[in-house]
Amino acid sequence: MITASVVTWENGTDLVLDAAVTADVETVWTVMTDPEAVAEWFAPFTVEESAGEGSGGSDSEDSSGDGPADGGRTLLFRMDENPDEEPLRAELVDIEDHGHVLVEFGALGKVGIGITPTDDPGAGGTRIVVTHTFESLAEAATVIADIGPVWETHLRYLLEMLGVPDTTVEEQELYTRYAQLADEVAAEADTDATEEDR
Repeated sequence: MITASVVTWENGTDLVLDAAVTADVETVWTVMTDPEAVAEWFAPFTVEESAGEGSGGSDSEDSSGDGPADGGRTLLFRMDENPDEEPLRAELVDIEDHGHVLVEFGALGKVGIGITPTDDPGAGGTRIVVTHTFESLAEAATVIADIGPVWETHLRYLLEMLGVPDTTVEEQELYTRYAQLADEVAAEADTDATEEDR
């Protein structure tokens, strides 16, 4: 149902989670970006506008239902029901309507969600790809075992909202799978480092 892989490219290394649903792109986009839906599969959020935009820097709930906001704003996610807990801040780097959302979670790095119609247009359906970008294989190897299960869990919540039945996976199985992936990435990073030293 969800595949996880690591892809290296010229600007870094991506953890890639890939899934497909029978829902169309329009439906997936709505569930992926509507504030009430996002509160269900990820966390409630408010939009902090840049100075000079709209509210002049105050927090404002985006209740338009048209998505998080345009690029260049800060999203404040309430990951905990405790009002005293600091929200998780994410800079909205880029958004393409019915295409993708890219945010940067400070020290955690950039995370994107992209959607495209599945390869068989006649069958309908949508492919959902979550990416978490790291600066290097070595960095990815140290983080994937912990962060991979988190992103997959939230992706599973999203899939459930889109009608995918029973996405449940045992927690131990999930963490074991990402620990194995982290070990593979660490071995590849070691190989690359050895080759560079030659």
